[in-house]
Amino acid sequence: MPLIAPLLVTAGICQIMGGICLLVNRQVVIAALGLAVMVLLININLHDFWNIYEGVNPEREAQNFVKNLGIFAGLIASCRHGPGHSGITLTHRGYQHRVYQNVIGNI
Repeated sequence: MPLIAPLLVTAGICQIMGGICLLVNRQVVIAALGLAVMVLLININLHDFWNIYEGVNPEREAQNFVKNLGIFAGLIASCRHGPGHSGITLTHRGYQHRVYQNVIGNI
């Protein structure tokens, strides 16, 4: 399959760029939606615990499937809420971490 290497590189670049967008609060909804679709496609195609393959542990695949569903849910929540108070803010002095209230104290 000649497309495996280019697709792997493309997926890695998309994951890095999407993560950077989420980190710096730029294009959060687009990045989160793109990463959510990617996680869902990878989850269905690579962690198919319902199929039995020789040398593959179905319990471990089910664990990875559920873990990726948690990541998917977090990305969908990021799509819903958009840019928030977390992340890194760009200022004229460079990168500075945002300071905000203690979230645990407000729950």
